[in-house]
Amino acid sequence: MRKLFLLTTFQCFLLTGTVALCQSTNHIARHNQKFFSSYSQYKFEQIIAKLRDVKYVTSRQVGWGRALGEFHKLSKEAMTFGTAIDFASLLEDGNPVIRVMGLVGLAQTKLGNYTNLLKSRLGDEAEVNVMLGCGGHKATVGEIAKWLDW
Repeated sequence: MRKLFLLTTFQCFLLTGTVALCQSTNHIARHNQKFFSSYSQYKFEQIIAKLRDVKYVTSRQVGWGRALGEFHKLSKEAMTFGTAIDFASLLEDGNPVIRVMGLVGLAQTKLGNYTNLLKSRLGDEAEVNVMLGCGGHKATVGEIAKWLDW
């Protein structure tokens, strides 16, 4: 990190001719990065709070409108703000719908060892209601992990 700071300061110095301006700019950039990280974490936690009220793991609904199910909408939002570490932490949650969100997020982020994390959930016998299209059924978190690892 220190090398990157020095390199960007040097590049900025070559362009502007002043070190003070460059160091000030780097400080602002680091502050903005911390702010964005905090904001992303805040938004991710809000999405997970909404997910706690979701009763069905859904995709698109069958029909003329092919409306997005609530789980699907929240998963897309979570992918915008969550990291692989955030999704991995969801695997330990007591709510099986939240654990499924963790599995879906890990499968989409393609974290290096995500298949090991998916496999670690194969024995999870908690049931969730799954609505993929117009038909609904129950599936265990372990079965969903198997589908995602396929």
